[in-house]
Amino acid sequence: KSLVSNENGNYYIVFEDNRNMAIKDIFVQKIVNGTITWGDGKLVAENPDMSDYDLLSISDRYVIWSNPGNQHLMAKMFDENGYTAPGWSSSGLIFRDEYSVISYLKTIKHDNKVVISWASLNAEFQKDIYVQELNPEGQELFEHNGINIAGGYYDQFEGDLLLENQYYLVYSDFQNGNNSQIYANKFNLLFSPIWENPLQLGGQEVTQSNPTINRAGSNFLVVWENVTNI
Repeated sequence: KSLVSNENGNYYIVFEDNRNMAIKDIFVQKIVNGTITWGDGKLVAENPDMSDYDLLSISDRYVIWSNPGNQHLMAKMFDENGYTAPGWSSSGLIFRDEYSVISYLKTIKHDNKVVISWASLNAEFQKDIYVQELNPEGQELFEHNGINIAGGYYDQFEGDLLLENQYYLVYSDFQNGNNSQIYANKFNLLFSPIWENPLQLGGQEVTQSNPTINRAGSNFLVVWENVTNI
């Protein structure tokens, strides 16, 4: 797996590589004006547990990955020379260490920070949506393991975040127990909800899934899949 980011015209490609003892570690390569600058790449993350890492996302020079062996979520920022950025551990920051399967992870930038959202199981084994924000100094700005921004009975999942002065979240919600429906919520920059209750967008009694949100002039456009024929 490989992912790419563009920062000020410099392209950073992060990739999984099993060059060391057939274990997948994570490396990064920098491309400037179409030229490879870091030889075979710089090592971002090497797993001391001798198990594969699963690359999940890159945002500018923030790299996010998981350890499938223990389901930890980890992050690291590298500097413009490919080395560990000041304040970060060379082995990366574990910002989630509860054991449950991770899904639908996404990242967005907030100033020079990175916001990470994902779905994972709560104590009742239902999927909820969580969020964490990391700064360039390698610090978690919200509580460890993230804060729950979409929870309830049954599953909340497939979250998509948009930052436009505040955060807008759209997601799939299985709260009726029969089929997933599309909901939206609005948060301030600390992820306290602004709306009293989430807004249901679809409403049809059919399965709706995979929502995404974007700006459309002075409004917002939300698109999702609708299963009308089974």
